[in-house]
Amino acid sequence: FDPTLGRPCCTADDFQFDPLSFPRSPWNLSVANVFTRSFLLLYPNHPEQKVHAAWVRHSERLRTRYQELASTENQRAIVREVHRRQERRRNVSSLHLHIGLVGSVSPKAVDILDALGIEGMSSDESDHESGGGAPTYIASGLNWRSPALCAWLRAFDSLHLCMRYREGFKASAGAWPHYRVDGAKQSKRRPVRGLPRNCY
Repeated sequence: FDPTLGRPCCTADDFQFDPLSFPRSPWNLSVANVFTRSFLLLYPNHPEQKVHAAWVRHSERLRTRYQELASTENQRAIVREVHRRQERRRNVSSLHLHIGLVGSVSPKAVDILDALGIEGMSSDESDHESGGGAPTYIASGLNWRSPALCAWLRAFDSLHLCMRYREGFKASAGAWPHYRVDGAKQSKRRPVRGLPRNCY
């Protein structure tokens, strides 16, 4: 849009106020002119300057309201994503504990899995929230977990797959396991206390 050309940025039938720009930006001032001319065609007895000024004030309120709604939606999206991550951590913890209980694992190992709980599970982020195809989950490392503990937990993931697909390609009921890859990000959560020394 070039205001020096003298052409309006929109029409009354295709009204395009921009809530992301200031009310007195070149675009929105052109919008104000379109509104004013359209209004005066219907109500010609009103002073043009007052109509124009009234629209500019109204557009300021529209912009403020738009920012409030956008901020609220962003906050909601953040809360939803945190909840999804928490649920995935809870599911991983429950899965490990289930495998420990039904997979002929030693009682000591089950105790460690129980002690790790949700806080001992790594968090992850989906590479896409929607759309076609299965998402890849980028796991955030826990810098307090030893390599031995990480490898031990991955063994439970592998054991889970073996138990689900022990009859070839005939899987048991349930969703396909999430595909997780290690990412560069490290979580700053505090370590779980009371674990064996080689877990740290």
